[in-house]
Amino acid sequence: EFFQLLVEELFKEDFGMFERIEESRNLWFNKNSFEVNLQFELFGTVLGLAIYNQVILDVKFPSAVYKKLMLGDDAKLGLSDLMQFQPSLAQGLIALLEHEDEASFEEVFGPLDFTVDYECFGSSIQADLIEDGANVTVTFANRKDYAQRYCDWIFNKSVERQFGAFKRGFNQCIGGTLFRTLFRHDELELVICGSMELDFRALEETTQYQDGFTETSDTVRWFWEVVHTLNEQEKRNLLQFCTGCDRAPVGGLGRLPFIVSRAGPDSEMLPWVHTCFNHLLLPAYGSKEKLE
Repeated sequence: EFFQLLVEELFKEDFGMFERIEESRNLWFNKNSFEVNLQFELFGTVLGLAIYNQVILDVKFPSAVYKKLMLGDDAKLGLSDLMQFQPSLAQGLIALLEHEDEASFEEVFGPLDFTVDYECFGSSIQADLIEDGANVTVTFANRKDYAQRYCDWIFNKSVERQFGAFKRGFNQCIGGTLFRTLFRHDELELVICGSMELDFRALEETTQYQDGFTETSDTVRWFWEVVHTLNEQEKRNLLQFCTGCDRAPVGGLGRLPFIVSRAGPDSEMLPWVHTCFNHLLLPAYGSKEKLE
């Protein structure tokens, strides 16, 4: 819970460390951020500590972040990666590359040059993709180079300072270990964010009971009957309430340590939890209807 609350604070747009890409609901490093490198380094350290402590976090990064963390300079990021978090831009670049008629290229795509325009606190800023890019026209012949440099600017050059500090913080926890040898970049995302697939029957099979509850207790049986009737979003809400995260760890919910304890006799009290220990406390409600 501490990690999740800390991540939520760092992600807040008030800090200006990350920008939200609305069409994909992903977050990306804010190239206009005034935050010092230490702040990004802190966030990288938090992710590394979460892995070390086997804590699942609700972080909404595109897969490009995990590729850069795991592969470093060998991460070849392109349009397929851009499609994941800026699909409109990626589709425009793909259309430019797939255009077949050289004669109509400029008419269709308009005059382009090797620059990128972006907004910075209400002002329009122009960045060169190559030296003196404003004076280099994008043509049918060099369009592939333009698309590659555009992707490289988004993934690397525009956020070089921010991501560099973030990676240093992450490496403080997993650098010098076998982590990069044992895991692929997509597996890193699973380790940090968990799985979206929720199998509550697997969780039921591995749950432990304390303080007078057993798997045959009426309240326990009613609890699982109610859980299995919930829709997907309600199940995620329940998991969030009990553990602080709405995703399953690597290997599924059957790998999640989960405890249900008897919290006194039948009463009007609501259930409560110790999220740090995945520990749900249930009064011994007198009926299934009351529990529900």
